[in-house]
Amino acid sequence: MYSRTYRPSIGRLAIYRDAEREAALTNSYKKENRQYSPRATLAALGLKLNSLKLLDPIKYKVVVLQKASATHRFENWLMPLLRFCLGARGLAEINTRVRSDNALQRAFGIKACADQSVVQETLNACTKPNVRQMQKALDVIFRKHSLACRHNYKECLQLQ
Repeated sequence: MYSRTYRPSIGRLAIYRDAEREAALTNSYKKENRQYSPRATLAALGLKLNSLKLLDPIKYKVVVLQKASATHRFENWLMPLLRFCLGARGLAEINTRVRSDNALQRAFGIKACADQSVVQETLNACTKPNVRQMQKALDVIFRKHSLACRHNYKECLQLQ
């Protein structure tokens, strides 16, 4: 038996044998590729942020001088953001809310979850130049992704 399947990657209709089609589907949905997270919408946000490379200016422009740790410094910046999105009240909840959710970490591109004490050390090591670097990085993000920067204010104002 044959079935027709539209393949968007090549923009054509492909004809598969049913056995080949089923084998392709089962290979693409293997168990090791799937993970469960009770925070699926936040994981989807993480995947979107990674695909847009939205946080890359922070990753490459903000440099905090501190001793080396097992986690990347950018991941130490990302932890308070995740903690805020999860509704945690303090940095100590990074260990309980973020560390236990591997799917969420993977969605945000985090390879190793930083301990809350390491995140606190990163934030404590920040200086005035680091704040200026963060402001510049956020300005780059705003200019690249905001519709307000491309709005023609001579025609009309934004009043929302």
